[in-house]
Amino acid sequence: MVDRKKLIRESKQRCHRSGLKTDKRCLSKTISQRDLVKRQSIHQDLINAATPYMSLMAETFQECGSILALVDEKCCILKLSGPEERLLSRKKLGLTEGISLHEEHAGTNAVALCLKIKKPFHVAGNEYFFKLFQQGSCFAAPIIINGHGIGAIIIIHPHKVGHPHTFALVQTLAQLIGREYEGTKQGNLVVSVCNMLNTGVVLAEKSGEVWYANTRARHMLNIKKRANIVDHFNINIFSFANVSNEIIYSKHKRQTFLVTRKYYNDKFLFLFEPIEDELRKEKKIRSALAPYTFNDIIGLNMVKKKAHSLAIQDINILVVGESGTGKELFAAAIHNASSRASARFVIVNCAAIPESLFESELFGYKKGAFTDARSDRIGRIEYASGGTLFLDEISEMSVSLQSKLLRVIEDKCVTPLGGNNPKSIDVRFVFATNRNLEKLVLQKKFRGDLYYRLSSPVIRIPPLRERKAEIPELIESFILRIRNEHKRFITGLDQDTISKLMGYQYPGNVRELQGILKNAYLTCQQDRIKADDIEIPENSGAEYLKDHLADCAVNIIKERLQINNSNVKATARGLGISPRTIYRYLKK
Repeated sequence: MVDRKKLIRESKQRCHRSGLKTDKRCLSKTISQRDLVKRQSIHQDLINAATPYMSLMAETFQECGSILALVDEKCCILKLSGPEERLLSRKKLGLTEGISLHEEHAGTNAVALCLKIKKPFHVAGNEYFFKLFQQGSCFAAPIIINGHGIGAIIIIHPHKVGHPHTFALVQTLAQLIGREYEGTKQGNLVVSVCNMLNTGVVLAEKSGEVWYANTRARHMLNIKKRANIVDHFNINIFSFANVSNEIIYSKHKRQTFLVTRKYYNDKFLFLFEPIEDELRKEKKIRSALAPYTFNDIIGLNMVKKKAHSLAIQDINILVVGESGTGKELFAAAIHNASSRASARFVIVNCAAIPESLFESELFGYKKGAFTDARSDRIGRIEYASGGTLFLDEISEMSVSLQSKLLRVIEDKCVTPLGGNNPKSIDVRFVFATNRNLEKLVLQKKFRGDLYYRLSSPVIRIPPLRERKAEIPELIESFILRIRNEHKRFITGLDQDTISKLMGYQYPGNVRELQGILKNAYLTCQQDRIKADDIEIPENSGAEYLKDHLADCAVNIIKERLQINNSNVKATARGLGISPRTIYRYLKK
């Protein structure tokens, strides 16, 4: 039997000993908005379990003026519910979300005592330590899960004497919320397991409305929660007979699936596995060297729209963007969206081939053209005839070769080394660079006539730091891709981890994000990737900015030197810096 008076007396004695004053006008011990959001995120299941009951009771309490509060195990208010005018009046006393009702901060109160003894408790009138609460009363009940108090539900009444059934009501609410919380946790466990699977899992209402779809299903079927899939298939999949391994065609995705269906808990549970038909196999083989389409590129909707409209025109295109932004993806997608999709997609990385071999690789050669030329060999340009040639890092091509490439583009003919007869070619060129070609033209490192020939039209891909809103979608796509390649039971990332990834600058762009996620996925020791699993270089933003500014300074100095015919002193005077500074930057 709980001795209320003794517990209240002992609590007040502790408050006096700790130096609290009874005439405090307002509660002040609160956490920051950022910490509140974090705490609410941690206790989201508890909040979700309590919200329906709190909303219902708030409507019931319209007349009597009571409000409800949900607190966590540390007596921090997570959620308040009640009539708006009552919430505002209580806010003047400091009762807001994020405030602490712990005894050492809020004095003797029902919440602190109920969580201390893990039993329902109520405090009224002068039983409160602080006078500011003594006009009202409070009824609190702990929410107990497996013997642990994970929080409490409170009814705060504006008068000293509450309704006689309020104490029983708050206990009932605590039990209902606890039961709902346990059900939510079990449901989340099932969801987590489903997200680990490479099988598409869908739970849908009888009407066809999707109640749940795991990550795999959302990508495989191109559906979202609350979407209606009743007309997506060639037959009615919402019949009550259980089905195992039935072959069904999706009109929505134009693909065949192996489907298993169960009727469960008044809903339909589906398992989907894609089946590749012969047409898809043929298309996959045909585009093996250009494996990406615009559907594989996450975000960048305006850039994709422009690229798609250019893809259907049989013109050469320049793709500009920093390393790791996805220039090769765009080149492949352009090829697959064009009339040349069934022909070859040939990739040449201009930075990866030694200059001495580049001309023979690109143009081919005739037997006897040089010592090791024992037979004829066609070059990459001729090999790509009828299809697309992707010249990556075009800025790294030597000036002498640039002139020959310009001639090929203009004449649409190629002459192998050691040969005399030009061969007609039908090639679409897609060029890519991560450098500023205009500045290279000024520095005489890139031919101006070639630049103006290939610089229209241009597709510019922004760096990842300029489109951070797309990071969550990229994360989901990459985790699904990594899960398909590596067998580990990882469900995804928590919100803190996503926030950490959103705050990084990504000098390596999308490629770096993918590498960070892969490393975390393979080394994570839990079923969910935490912020501590993410390895990001410290001060990366500052270091990137420092390097970027240094690069800008070097480019400006080089331009001015070009204008001043390499006169260091004249350049230094014009920029207002010393010649020594110019030499220091050029040395970098």
